[in-house]
Amino acid sequence: MTGELRTDRLSIALAEIFRTPPEVVEVVAEEASPEERSWDALVFCEYTAVLGHVSWALDIYARETVVEHPDESELARLLAEKLRCVALYPSGGAMRPSAYWLVTPDGLVTRARLLESDDDEPFHTIDAVEDPVPQLPDVRVELMREVIREQPVPVPIAEGFSAAVEAWWEARSREGKGTEPSALEPGSSLWYARNSLGAWEKSVHRVENDWQPGGRYPVDMYAEDLHVRDEIDELLHGLPQEIRETFRNSVNRLDERFREATQEDGGKALAASLGTSPISMMNKGWWWHRRPVRLPWKGL
Repeated sequence: MTGELRTDRLSIALAEIFRTPPEVVEVVAEEASPEERSWDALVFCEYTAVLGHVSWALDIYARETVVEHPDESELARLLAEKLRCVALYPSGGAMRPSAYWLVTPDGLVTRARLLESDDDEPFHTIDAVEDPVPQLPDVRVELMREVIREQPVPVPIAEGFSAAVEAWWEARSREGKGTEPSALEPGSSLWYARNSLGAWEKSVHRVENDWQPGGRYPVDMYAEDLHVRDEIDELLHGLPQEIRETFRNSVNRLDERFREATQEDGGKALAASLGTSPISMMNKGWWWHRRPVRLPWKGL
C-alpha cells in the first residue's frame, strides 16, 4: 500500500469488505506481542512499515466463519477504493518476484515491476508500470515483456502428448527396444516436439482469451509464436512413425482452435504491423494469413 496508514480507517474498511462488525477486526503491527493481540477476532491484519514507493505491507487473514472471502485481487481493489490509495499484490504462480498487479483508487488495474533492494532495511521501488498511474507520475510506463512470457498458461494437449509418448516409450522398453531412460530426453526430437506443441498451445490460448490478463501482446512476440508453428511442420517428419499420428492429431486440435479465434485477411494486418509487404506472406503457412479479432499490439 502507498501513502499514510490510518489503522482506524483500515479497520472500518476491512469490516465493510468482510461484512463483519468493526469490533471483530484486528489491525495490529507485525511486532505486536501476543498479549497485545485479540485472539477472538474474526479478521486479522498485520501491518509492517516499509521504505520506498510502497509505505505499508499488509498480511490479512479471515476465519472460515466469515461469510465474505474476496480473493487477493478483489481485496486489493476494494482497499484501494475505500482508503483512496494505491495497492499492489503479487502476480502469483510461477512469476518472478518483481511481478505485481497495481490498483488505483479509481479502479485502474495494471502490471507493475516492484524491486526490493538488498539493504538491511529494503527500499521498495516501483520501477515501471504498463499504464500511466496518476498517483505515481514519475514512474516510467513500459510493457512488461518478461512477465507476458512467464504468465502461466494451461497446456493440457501438450501434457496429453507427453503422457502418450511416455506410455509408448515404456511399452517399447519392455520389449527391449529402448535404451534411454526417457523418450523426452532434452535434445531429442520428441523433446523438441513436446516443447513446440506446448508453446503453440500457449499461443492459441492467448488468442482465444483476448490476451488476458494483461490484454497486450507485442507484434514481434506474436510473430515468434507463428515461427514456432513453422517449426512444428518441420519436426513432424523427424518423429518416430509410431508417435507421428499422435503428434499430428494434437497439432490439428490446436490449429482448429486457432482458426476459430482468428480471421482470414491474407496476412495484411500482420504485414502492416511488422512493416513488411503482404507479398512476403504469400509463401508462409496459412497461420500467417490470419489475424486476431483484436490486434493486441495496437497502440504499443
